[in-house]
Amino acid sequence: MVSLVWYPFRVNGVANIRISDRAGLLRRYAEVFNTAVIKGVRSAAPEAIFCRNGAAMIGDGIVWAHAERGRVALDVLNK
Repeated sequence: MVSLVWYPFRVNGVANIRISDRAGLLRRYAEVFNTAVIKGVRSAAPEAIFCRNGAAMIGDGIVWAHAERGRVALDVLNK
């Protein structure tokens, strides 16, 4: 998952988190990609992608991604 993220990476939840780099995400990995998040991503229907303003989301908005320089990566996670 860490290689699929753009930085800064925004995590919205009870307490909003902004992770500035790979090392920061690795330190907080279990907190960010907890069981509920993993379950939400795994249960998302791949054909149910919603796109808006150059971004795409799956899992009822649990993760948002965008394309930049030929690469698609996550930039927002909503808990």
